[in-house]
Amino acid sequence: AIVRAGLLRAVEADLRRYLRFEAAEGAGWATFGLELSFGFETPEGPSLPALELGDGPDRVRIRGMIDRVDVDGRGHALVRDYKSGAPRSDWPAARWAPDQRLQVALYLIAVRELTGLDPVAGFYQPLRGDDLRGRGMFVSGSEIGTAVHGRDGRPAEEFAAELDAAGERAVALAAALRSGAVTPCPQSCSRDGCAFPGICRSQ
Repeated sequence: AIVRAGLLRAVEADLRRYLRFEAAEGAGWATFGLELSFGFETPEGPSLPALELGDGPDRVRIRGMIDRVDVDGRGHALVRDYKSGAPRSDWPAARWAPDQRLQVALYLIAVRELTGLDPVAGFYQPLRGDDLRGRGMFVSGSEIGTAVHGRDGRPAEEFAAELDAAGERAVALAAALRSGAVTPCPQSCSRDGCAFPGICRSQ
Protein backbone atom coordinates (compact mmCIF):
# COMPACT_ATOMS: atom_id res chain seq x y z
CA ALA A 1 0.00 0.00 0.00
CA ILE A 2 2.88 2.37 0.78
CA VAL A 3 4.54 1.68 -2.56
CA ARG A 4 1.26 2.15 -4.40
CA ALA A 5 0.63 5.46 -2.64
CA GLY A 6 4.12 6.64 -3.54
CA LEU A 7 3.64 5.73 -7.18
CA LEU A 8 0.29 7.52 -7.23
CA ARG A 9 1.84 10.69 -5.82
CA ALA A 10 4.59 10.53 -8.45
CA VAL A 11 2.06 10.17 -11.26
CA GLU A 12 -0.01 13.05 -9.89
CA ALA A 13 3.10 15.24 -9.70
CA ASP A 14 4.02 14.39 -13.31
CA LEU A 15 0.51 15.24 -14.51
CA ARG A 16 0.38 18.54 -12.65
CA ARG A 17 3.77 19.50 -14.06
CA TYR A 18 2.67 18.62 -17.59
CA LEU A 19 -0.62 20.50 -17.29
CA ARG A 20 1.22 23.62 -16.16
CA PHE A 21 3.57 23.25 -19.11
CA GLU A 22 0.74 22.83 -21.60
CA ALA A 23 -1.21 25.75 -20.16
CA ALA A 24 1.83 27.97 -20.74
CA GLU A 25 3.00 26.63 -24.10
CA GLY A 26 -0.08 25.13 -25.82
CA ALA A 27 -2.35 26.68 -28.44
CA GLY A 28 -5.62 26.29 -26.54
CA TRP A 29 -7.24 23.88 -28.98
CA ALA A 30 -10.48 22.15 -27.94
CA THR A 31 -10.52 18.47 -27.07
CA PHE A 32 -12.22 16.34 -29.75
CA GLY A 33 -11.67 12.99 -28.07
CA LEU A 34 -9.90 11.29 -25.16
CA GLU A 35 -9.07 7.60 -25.53
CA LEU A 36 -10.67 7.79 -28.96
CA SER A 37 -11.07 4.17 -30.04
CA PHE A 38 -11.36 2.75 -33.53
CA GLY A 39 -12.00 -0.81 -34.64
CA PHE A 40 -13.46 -2.04 -31.34
CA GLU A 41 -16.86 -3.50 -30.60
CA THR A 42 -17.35 -2.96 -26.89
CA PRO A 43 -20.36 -2.30 -24.63
CA GLU A 44 -18.40 0.38 -22.75
CA GLY A 45 -18.93 3.02 -25.41
CA PRO A 46 -18.89 3.94 -29.09
CA SER A 47 -15.94 3.26 -31.33
CA LEU A 48 -15.00 4.49 -34.77
CA PRO A 49 -14.75 1.81 -37.48
CA ALA A 50 -11.49 -0.04 -38.01
CA LEU A 51 -8.82 1.64 -40.11
CA GLU A 52 -8.40 -0.34 -43.34
CA LEU A 53 -5.18 -0.12 -45.35
CA GLY A 54 -4.00 -1.86 -48.51
CA ASP A 55 -5.88 -3.70 -51.22
CA GLY A 56 -6.92 -7.24 -52.05
CA PRO A 57 -5.36 -10.07 -50.01
CA ASP A 58 -2.93 -7.63 -48.37
CA ARG A 59 -5.72 -5.51 -46.90
CA VAL A 60 -5.24 -4.85 -43.19
CA ARG A 61 -7.80 -3.86 -40.55
CA ILE A 62 -6.29 -1.93 -37.66
CA ARG A 63 -7.77 -1.02 -34.31
CA GLY A 64 -6.42 1.18 -31.55
CA MET A 65 -7.09 3.84 -28.96
CA ILE A 66 -5.76 7.37 -29.36
CA ASP A 67 -4.95 9.07 -26.07
CA ARG A 68 -6.02 12.54 -27.18
CA VAL A 69 -7.19 14.41 -30.27
CA ASP A 70 -7.58 18.21 -30.23
CA VAL A 71 -9.15 20.46 -32.87
CA ASP A 72 -8.83 24.15 -33.71
CA GLY A 73 -12.33 24.86 -35.03
CA ARG A 74 -11.15 24.95 -38.66
CA GLY A 75 -11.06 21.20 -39.20
CA HIS A 76 -7.45 20.70 -38.15
CA ALA A 77 -6.49 18.02 -35.65
CA LEU A 78 -3.57 17.42 -33.30
CA VAL A 79 -2.88 13.88 -32.04
CA ARG A 80 -1.05 13.03 -28.82
CA ASP A 81 0.12 9.70 -27.48
CA TYR A 82 1.14 10.09 -23.85
CA LYS A 83 4.23 8.31 -22.55
CA SER A 84 5.03 7.95 -18.87
CA GLY A 85 8.79 8.23 -19.34
CA ALA A 86 11.28 10.74 -20.70
CA PRO A 87 11.68 11.42 -24.45
CA ARG A 88 13.25 8.75 -26.65
CA SER A 89 15.44 9.15 -29.71
CA ASP A 90 13.02 7.24 -31.97
CA TRP A 91 10.06 9.58 -31.39
CA PRO A 92 10.86 12.25 -34.04
CA ALA A 93 9.37 11.49 -37.46
CA ALA A 94 12.88 11.36 -38.93
CA ARG A 95 13.33 8.06 -37.04
CA TRP A 96 9.94 6.53 -37.79
CA ALA A 97 11.00 4.66 -40.93
CA PRO A 98 14.46 3.41 -39.84
CA ASP A 99 13.16 2.38 -36.41
CA GLN A 100 9.88 0.92 -37.74
CA ARG A 101 7.86 3.17 -35.45
CA LEU A 102 4.21 3.32 -36.56
CA GLN A 103 1.94 4.19 -33.64
CA VAL A 104 1.47 7.95 -33.99
CA ALA A 105 1.57 7.76 -37.79
CA LEU A 106 -1.27 5.22 -37.81
CA TYR A 107 -3.23 7.34 -35.34
CA LEU A 108 -2.86 10.31 -37.68
CA ILE A 109 -4.05 8.21 -40.62
CA ALA A 110 -7.01 6.96 -38.55
CA VAL A 111 -8.03 10.52 -37.69
CA ARG A 112 -7.72 11.55 -41.32
CA GLU A 113 -9.66 8.60 -42.71
CA LEU A 114 -12.27 8.03 -40.01
CA THR A 115 -13.20 11.47 -38.67
CA GLY A 116 -13.01 13.77 -41.69
CA LEU A 117 -10.58 16.00 -39.79
CA ASP A 118 -7.30 17.22 -41.29
CA PRO A 119 -4.46 16.16 -38.96
CA VAL A 120 -1.62 18.68 -38.89
CA ALA A 121 0.42 17.34 -35.95
CA GLY A 122 1.11 14.11 -34.13
CA PHE A 123 3.35 13.70 -31.11
CA TYR A 124 4.65 11.19 -28.62
CA GLN A 125 4.12 13.24 -25.46
CA PRO A 126 6.50 12.64 -22.55
CA LEU A 127 5.29 13.20 -19.01
CA ARG A 128 8.76 13.05 -17.46
CA GLY A 129 12.22 14.39 -18.18
CA ASP A 130 13.70 17.85 -18.52
CA ASP A 131 12.04 18.56 -21.87
CA LEU A 132 8.27 18.10 -22.07
CA ARG A 133 7.91 19.08 -25.71
CA GLY A 134 6.22 16.37 -27.77
CA ARG A 135 8.21 14.69 -30.54
CA GLY A 136 6.83 13.52 -33.87
CA MET A 137 5.93 15.84 -36.72
CA PHE A 138 3.72 18.77 -37.58
CA VAL A 139 2.83 20.76 -40.68
CA SER A 140 5.09 23.79 -40.76
CA GLY A 141 3.22 27.00 -40.01
CA SER A 142 0.44 25.30 -38.05
CA GLU A 143 -0.68 27.25 -35.01
CA ILE A 144 -0.14 24.52 -32.46
CA GLY A 145 1.66 26.46 -29.74
CA THR A 146 5.31 26.76 -28.85
CA ALA A 147 5.80 23.34 -27.23
CA VAL A 148 7.38 21.84 -30.35
CA HIS A 149 10.79 21.11 -31.81
CA GLY A 150 11.37 23.10 -34.98
CA ARG A 151 13.14 20.10 -36.53
CA ASP A 152 9.84 18.19 -36.46
CA GLY A 153 8.15 20.62 -38.87
CA ARG A 154 7.33 19.39 -42.39
CA PRO A 155 5.78 21.03 -45.44
CA ALA A 156 2.22 19.77 -45.91
CA GLU A 157 3.16 17.53 -48.84
CA GLU A 158 6.01 15.91 -46.88
CA PHE A 159 3.72 15.41 -43.89
CA ALA A 160 1.20 13.59 -46.10
CA ALA A 161 3.96 11.56 -47.78
CA GLU A 162 5.26 10.44 -44.39
CA LEU A 163 1.81 9.15 -43.47
CA ASP A 164 1.43 7.35 -46.80
CA ALA A 165 4.82 5.70 -46.32
CA ALA A 166 3.88 4.61 -42.79
CA GLY A 167 0.67 3.07 -44.10
CA GLU A 168 2.65 1.13 -46.72
CA ARG A 169 5.06 -0.11 -44.05
CA ALA A 170 2.16 -1.31 -41.91
CA VAL A 171 0.70 -3.27 -44.82
CA ALA A 172 4.10 -4.77 -45.66
CA LEU A 173 4.74 -5.76 -42.05
CA ALA A 174 1.34 -7.41 -41.81
CA ALA A 175 2.02 -9.35 -45.02
CA ALA A 176 5.36 -10.51 -43.63
CA LEU A 177 3.71 -11.69 -40.43
CA ARG A 178 1.06 -13.59 -42.38
CA SER A 179 3.79 -15.36 -44.36
CA GLY A 180 5.66 -16.34 -41.22
CA ALA A 181 8.66 -14.17 -42.09
CA VAL A 182 9.49 -13.24 -38.52
CA THR A 183 13.20 -12.60 -38.02
CA PRO A 184 14.59 -12.46 -34.46
CA CYS A 185 16.25 -9.14 -33.66
CA PRO A 186 17.50 -9.50 -30.06
CA GLN A 187 19.83 -6.51 -30.26
CA SER A 188 17.10 -4.06 -31.17
CA CYS A 189 13.73 -5.47 -30.10
CA SER A 190 13.75 -3.05 -27.16
CA ARG A 191 15.91 -0.14 -26.08
CA ASP A 192 17.56 -2.44 -23.52
CA GLY A 193 18.29 -5.27 -25.96
CA CYS A 194 16.42 -8.58 -26.05
CA ALA A 195 13.09 -8.20 -24.30
CA PHE A 196 12.35 -11.95 -24.08
CA PRO A 197 15.65 -13.86 -23.68
CA GLY A 198 13.89 -16.91 -22.30
CA ILE A 199 11.96 -17.57 -25.50
CA CYS A 200 13.92 -15.71 -28.19
CA ARG A 201 14.70 -17.97 -31.15
CA SER A 202 18.24 -16.64 -31.49
CA GLN A 203 19.28 -16.96 -27.83
